[in-house]
Amino acid sequence: MNKYAWVYLALLGLVISVPASSNETYMDNPQPDAGDYILPMPGGLEMVFRAIPVPGRSFWGDANRLVQMGDETGGNLFETPSKIEIGGSFRSPDGNDWLIYLGKYEVTRGQIAAVMGGGDINAGLEWLFKHSSEFDLAPATDAENIEKIKQEIRNASGLKRWRMLAFPVSGLHFQDYMEFILGYNEWCFQSPQCLAALPKFEACASDDRACQREMQEPKAVPGFLRLPTEAEWEYSVRGNPTERSQFEKELPFDRIKLKEYAWVNDNALRRIGRKQPIHGLYDMFGNVNELTWGLFHTRIGGGKPGALAARGGASLDAHRDFRSSMRTEVGLYQWNDDSHKMVPTRSPFSGIRLSIGSYTILHGSFKNRLAENHKKYLEWVAGVFPGPGTGTTSTTVVGTSASPGRAYLVGEALNEIRVIAGELQSTDPILADRLQTHADSAQANLVKEIQAKARKSAKNALAFSYEFGRKFHTVKMEESVLGKARNLADTNVRIQAQIHKLRERFERERAQADDNFDDYIGEIIELGDIPGEIIRETIQLVGKDIPLSDRLGQAAYQLLDKHVTTMMSGRVARDTWLQDLEGKYQDDSLFVNR
Repeated sequence: MNKYAWVYLALLGLVISVPASSNETYMDNPQPDAGDYILPMPGGLEMVFRAIPVPGRSFWGDANRLVQMGDETGGNLFETPSKIEIGGSFRSPDGNDWLIYLGKYEVTRGQIAAVMGGGDINAGLEWLFKHSSEFDLAPATDAENIEKIKQEIRNASGLKRWRMLAFPVSGLHFQDYMEFILGYNEWCFQSPQCLAALPKFEACASDDRACQREMQEPKAVPGFLRLPTEAEWEYSVRGNPTERSQFEKELPFDRIKLKEYAWVNDNALRRIGRKQPIHGLYDMFGNVNELTWGLFHTRIGGGKPGALAARGGASLDAHRDFRSSMRTEVGLYQWNDDSHKMVPTRSPFSGIRLSIGSYTILHGSFKNRLAENHKKYLEWVAGVFPGPGTGTTSTTVVGTSASPGRAYLVGEALNEIRVIAGELQSTDPILADRLQTHADSAQANLVKEIQAKARKSAKNALAFSYEFGRKFHTVKMEESVLGKARNLADTNVRIQAQIHKLRERFERERAQADDNFDDYIGEIIELGDIPGEIIRETIQLVGKDIPLSDRLGQAAYQLLDKHVTTMMSGRVARDTWLQDLEGKYQDDSLFVNR
């Protein structure tokens, strides 16, 4: 072969690999896939999304929608594991699931320029140069280099230009990102092509004929562009919730493979789509922190609100820090020492990924139908666990984080079996009866299992309360002795040595009391996964086992009954509960003959 042939073939391959498009939008989707959901953008660009399934056709839930978020190791202060009920924004085409539409890639320089320039990408780039800290807040010593980069982007053409525009946008203030999203929405709603491409929120499932007859108002409304919530982001990166062992792993892949999926330990941003995908999504870890819709709370869904919540970490973060639950607080404003003013924060390693959202309440009649369905849903959940010996049903299902407990998780599955049995009754009554029998048996066994778990948690809570009381009583006495001994310590070396030993014992007992209280809280939270009727029955039975003559036991039971009642209202008042225990166990008479 001619020595120049290889060069010729290489050049030919390069030309063939570049689509013959005047807009070269292939850089918006460097890894095209059959599952892509594409929306047009100004200037001939595109925004690509992936549909993340949320299990179950019911509007109100499915067993697998109740998932655990956060860091299960407990080693991260603001990532306490929480149970979250995930909901999709749109029905799937077959009506059997709901969908979250999440951006396949992080939003790029070119995409934000296309919107902010009204389709004129060059004008949009000038807006970006003015607003992004990546270009206008560099140190004075770097100003010349920054200007060269801007000029290089302005002058670039063809493949080089689109490669430079395919970097994730960063360094903008939150309000700038909101302006971009607002602008993209307005353009999309006015563009017949984009409006038609938006997914629609259907008031009725495709096979729900009764609903379709009832709905007088529009039955389908287009979605709108927004940032994803923290829960949507973490759920999407974790994977299929039916595979619990995989879903709850620290990362959706082996940590040793992190660099195959993410830019890490790298003090620079990189073009989108150059690492391996996670469930069809690229750069979910590393590159830029991705801002979400909502403030940074001390835990997902609650606690003290702060600034902005970002997910996925940035490329400059350390390898060991990455995990599916990784959260970062990004400022809105910061203090400037030179001007002595608060100025907008424009984080150079924070960007965005878009999502497509929808309304929950389309109109009045739809809300009324939801109310009716919710009532039936509650009646069904309550029916899974009949009240003990009364023939009545419990209408309260209590779970941590104000979410349904295990009764709902398993009960939903049992309900699906009963639905299938009903459908088979006319065609295969024998199989239908067998399914119904198995469902009834499973329900009975589950009730027994949950009752046993509730009793164990309640008794454990009492035991930890006892131990806390004993340790607290001991610490109180040792504290009194320490106080008296200190008055003599200055004149007696032997007493000083004894005080040192007594202080060590005091600190050890205090730490053990703290551990007992933490365990007490943990057992009460465990009860939060159990239906309310079973909790009340269990607490009453446990109380009957404590003799009236056992004053310490009675005191611990009164506290447990009070705290469980508080928990059932959806609150875990840790500080108040500690004060309750300390106040109750101040009574020295409780520990006589103990």
